[in-house]
Amino acid sequence: MAACSGGHNRETQVDYVEPIEYPQEKEPLDAGDYYYINNQKNISLAEIIINGKDLVLHVGDETLVGDLKRDDKRKYYDNNDNFRYAVKYKDRESFKLRDSNEELLWKVKIKEDKISIANNEEMNNAFDIRIYDGNRIKLKKSDSEINSMRFDPNSDFLEVEDYSLRGFKNTMAPAVLMIPDMKPLEKYIICTELVNIGK
Repeated sequence: MAACSGGHNRETQVDYVEPIEYPQEKEPLDAGDYYYINNQKNISLAEIIINGKDLVLHVGDETLVGDLKRDDKRKYYDNNDNFRYAVKYKDRESFKLRDSNEELLWKVKIKEDKISIANNEEMNNAFDIRIYDGNRIKLKKSDSEINSMRFDPNSDFLEVEDYSLRGFKNTMAPAVLMIPDMKPLEKYIICTELVNIGK
């Protein structure tokens, strides 16, 4: 076209530039892989992230990473790579939460319609969590009701005592937050383990 118009045929010289390789972004997790525990003022207390075998728990400025050591044991480490907690599994029927000295803190037994939690091997004076009437979860001890909560199976939001939750759909895990005398971090770890196995 340039020759037909009588102009000079000029070639534009372009220096070769090495293509830039942008770091690939990680695949975003599904919404169901995030669980949020806030207080009533919507201030974050804990955030649970589940991605495959990796369990991550953010509590304030602290992060605990649950590292699966083998099929029946997970260890939780803090920001400084200090061993803080261990979870020992027995099939899908129970697990035990232990401290950094491997001392038992809580034993959790799981049945199809009930979760029992006790601070001893014999499961004496266990707390029982069970769903009633399709949308109500009760926390009992020795058949005496301690507390209860209602949930909407179609809603991603949930209010439990002084907690405001998001992501805990179709799970009994939030009832753990109602257990008296259990330390907050221990509650969050047990919640993490329960949602991880779909309970």
